[in-house]
Amino acid sequence: MAQDQDIPLAANKAYDSGDYALAFELFNQCITADSTVLSHHEKLGLSAYRMGMLAQSKQAFSHVISIDTFNQLSLTQLASIYEQEGNTQSS
Repeated sequence: MAQDQDIPLAANKAYDSGDYALAFELFNQCITADSTVLSHHEKLGLSAYRMGMLAQSKQAFSHVISIDTFNQLSLTQLASIYEQEGNTQSS
C-alpha cells in the first residue's frame, strides 16, 4: 500500500523539478493504478504539454473534460493546444 502512495508523490516531485519525461511516465503509472483521479490526468496532460506532446496532452485534458465539463485548467490548456494547432474554432 505504501508503494501505491509513493508513485504519485514521486510523479509530483518529478513534475515540480521540471523532469517532465519522468513525470509523464509516473503519472501514466498512477492512472493505470487508479484512473479515477483527475489530478493525475491533469498532470499527465501538463507534462506532455511541456514536452511538446500535444496529442497526448489533448487526450489527457479531453478525458478530464469528459468527466468534469467545467474544469478550468483543462479548458484553458485545450484552448491553448487548439490555438497552437491553428484550430481556433475549437477553442
